[in-house]
Amino acid sequence: MGPDRTGVAAAAAGLPRSWPAGGPQVLWKVAVGRGFAGAAIFRDSVLLLDREDDARDLLRRFRLTNGTEVWRKEFDAPGKLDYNGSRTTPSTDGELIWTIGPFGHIRVVHFADGSPAWTAHLLDDWEAKGPQWGVSQPPLLLHDAVVVAPWGKKAAIVAYRKTEEN
Repeated sequence: MGPDRTGVAAAAAGLPRSWPAGGPQVLWKVAVGRGFAGAAIFRDSVLLLDREDDARDLLRRFRLTNGTEVWRKEFDAPGKLDYNGSRTTPSTDGELIWTIGPFGHIRVVHFADGSPAWTAHLLDDWEAKGPQWGVSQPPLLLHDAVVVAPWGKKAAIVAYRKTEEN
């Protein structure tokens, strides 16, 4: 959504009004697992949450300039969906990265190396039912909080502290 969270690119951003004949130049591409969410771009990195089989979520950090994988973290998250794949775009402040897998697993890792910071479970912790098509909300970073919406019996909207386990 950009720095102002408006989803609007400033006119001075230099974006083309149309594609060249044959489409835009491909700078790099990489094979990834299944997923329905977009990638997050932060400084020199591309962050992507995808899914492998019915067993795990994968968080990957790629180099923006050439697509080199900087690191990958695999998280056990067994479960079957009608259409397998991740649903959420990772969120980051450059120190930590937050993800929510399709079964409600919240994983927080350090941006530099992917080492774990803390975890939670959006559905189990708040007594929420899993949506029919899987959890599909990106964590919203707001000041020192991470805002999510479990829509459970204990709470509809929750704010976690960004930096420590809750």
